[in-house]
Amino acid sequence: MLRNRLISTVAGRVSRRFYSDDGVSVGADLHGARAVLTGERGVNRVTLLGRVGQDAQTRGSTENPVTVFPLATSYTLKTREGEYVQKTEWHRISVFRPVLKDLVSQFVRKGDRVYVTGSISYGQFKDKSNTIQRVTSIIAEDVLNMTRPMHGNTSEASEDRGNKGPDKL
Repeated sequence: MLRNRLISTVAGRVSRRFYSDDGVSVGADLHGARAVLTGERGVNRVTLLGRVGQDAQTRGSTENPVTVFPLATSYTLKTREGEYVQKTEWHRISVFRPVLKDLVSQFVRKGDRVYVTGSISYGQFKDKSNTIQRVTSIIAEDVLNMTRPMHGNTSEASEDRGNKGPDKL
């Protein structure tokens, strides 16, 4: 049985640590030592539904391969003149999970409608001319291909890949 004890209050927030019956500390209700000390939590969660801009490609070294593909999401705005204008945002999706990256590289194709969940990552690198380039990427934790037909409906693209319904990749 776990028991909890108040261990600190930081900036008005209460942190608790959990102990087993023999008094051994088995964890805290906040993730990581920093969270216990500051009483803070952060959320880095992204959910996207859009169309794939080009076939997924596997890149990187053999030790650290990554599968990447561009994803377009669109929304509609109403202008001051009352006209509706469609805007498109492009996202760079990176898949590092071993089985998922292989499935994505094999089955995600240009034009597919996919649902992606993951986290946002910011990075930078030097290009060939020694200019620092900034990169924003979505690190995919899960990819669901929505293009595949449901209830036995078929299309030429799904028959080529042997798909019979929406699949979680």
